[in-house]
Amino acid sequence: IKIEKVYSPGKGREALGNLRENLIKQPKSATLFLGIMLIDLEVLNLLSTSRYGETSFRGRPLARSATQVRGQPNWRNIMNKPTVGQVLNAISILMNNADWDAIPTPVLQKIIDNPRDSGREFTTFLKEGAHTIASHLAPVNHLRKIINKVELPATNGTRTIAKAKQTFTGYLDVGFKNLDVSSLPTPATPIEVYEQVKDGTFAAIFGSVGRNLDDLCFTQEQIISFAEGYPNLLHPESYGTFFLFKVNGEYFVANVLRYSGERLSVHVRRFARDSVWSAEDCRRVVLPQLTTSPT
Repeated sequence: IKIEKVYSPGKGREALGNLRENLIKQPKSATLFLGIMLIDLEVLNLLSTSRYGETSFRGRPLARSATQVRGQPNWRNIMNKPTVGQVLNAISILMNNADWDAIPTPVLQKIIDNPRDSGREFTTFLKEGAHTIASHLAPVNHLRKIINKVELPATNGTRTIAKAKQTFTGYLDVGFKNLDVSSLPTPATPIEVYEQVKDGTFAAIFGSVGRNLDDLCFTQEQIISFAEGYPNLLHPESYGTFFLFKVNGEYFVANVLRYSGERLSVHVRRFARDSVWSAEDCRRVVLPQLTTSPT
């Protein structure tokens, strides 16, 4: 692997040298992280606004001092952007400390084959302080299976929760208006219902399954179909039943509740939120049927 000269300040050059050595030692991780770095050149464009040094890797002049940076309309954003050295050091640290042998080859290949989606998810991971994915690396069993051998019918993917007012007559979260995106058709899908047995965030709860999050997602129409076809499998005491879904590369959780009189309500929560859900309430989680499941 040959890394050409990059114009960067002293610490950036040192970090680049460390990165070069790590890439040579660990080709498997090199493929992954170089792929992430090259996902979108706009990421590298951020580096050209570093507040140190004399020129960027694209040859653009950089501000030489904080005073010069403050003269620009968006100087506060620029001052908060990472330096070249910080980016390269972060990649080097992740490369050295990740347990690459524990990551299945198909997962790595999926990242390589879908660079832009992977980049968006990796950006979300870093923005959340590296909590979301880190919780998946050492799964703890938060769930106990209570119902299986249930099947959702095939769907055409056109229905969305934002327009399902006839299904969710108790309450329909206005947040779904921003998630009003149809999906691809789905075949008949076997599903399982779990009960939460350990306190945890969404990341901990779904991460305890030990699967790629995409494998745990439903479409919005499948969530509607479950609520309509199996309301008796929702939590019987007005506590939530969770469904993971994804819109525009971001994960969300639909929290469906059944109240007296069979009225259904649905709330939406961001998967990345760090609220801890108590196991005392025995909330339920619906998942596509897994080959191996939490017990």
